[in-house]
Amino acid sequence: MLSSISFSVRRGEICGLLGPNGSGKATLLACINGIQIERACQNLY
Repeated sequence: MLSSISFSVRRGEICGLLGPNGSGKATLLACINGIQIERACQNLY
């Protein structure tokens, strides 16, 4: 879980987001746009 993370882009600034498949790029963008719903997770062993 992530907490206390900040991210800022100035008006007119272009920012790239790179990472391998499955690394959470789309999830990060969904969180920034406020469309990611909060889910409860459970670790299964």
